[in-house]
Amino acid sequence: MPSVGAAQDPGLRDLSVKAKEFEALSSVGESLKVVLRPEIGFPEEYVGYWDTAIDQAFAPDLLEADYLAALEPVLSSESKLAMAEFLDSDIGKEIAAIGSAADEEGDEAARVARGKAYLEAASPERKAQFDRLKASQGDANRADLIMDVYFRAMVIAATPIIGAEDARAWELSAGDLRTGYVEDSYLAAVAGASQLSEEHFAALIEAAETPEIKAYAEHSNMAFGKALHAAADRLEITYEEARNGN
Repeated sequence: MPSVGAAQDPGLRDLSVKAKEFEALSSVGESLKVVLRPEIGFPEEYVGYWDTAIDQAFAPDLLEADYLAALEPVLSSESKLAMAEFLDSDIGKEIAAIGSAADEEGDEAARVARGKAYLEAASPERKAQFDRLKASQGDANRADLIMDVYFRAMVIAATPIIGAEDARAWELSAGDLRTGYVEDSYLAAVAGASQLSEEHFAALIEAAETPEIKAYAEHSNMAFGKALHAAADRLEITYEEARNGN
């Protein structure tokens, strides 16, 4: 059978691969595995059910298909072209290299600390530039979307074990996680962008505030959220199937 994403615009798929959207979606799924761990009191067998369910619900081909299906109808050719040109530019390649180095480092806490230290020492003008960048790209919005699904996953994971009411109470008790995650995501992004040359940083601000790139950010964030919630819908089913031995 053809790939589930075969009917989508191949240009859009290639663009999404370059923007590492599918990698980001898959990483969210992997991060959800820590929701249900024996160290916090959950039965070992349920941990196995949960990990299996996550792998099935967040299968890469399904995430890709959901993301492209949500983005394709709303993304203009102008936004697609502008983003493609940006990713192929010198600044886009430098940003990609910084991101790859961060992935290899694998120490999110260290990046957050570097971003925090950078902002504390930055001038008011530089802080304002980072605020503009965050606003134009909707970074906080994407972090919020991830936490929406994280909290939803907490309830899905715990309900069969402790009941719906207690699972909901557990979710509410963890509300402070959202603020911390959104802030840490921003600081990690600051740590990356702060490595750009002054010329490239100025060019990044300019590009991010163009209507075409802003529209890409808005629509890609929307598609990202839809793909995550579609995966969470599947997770309710795959988790039950894993518990029932299906």
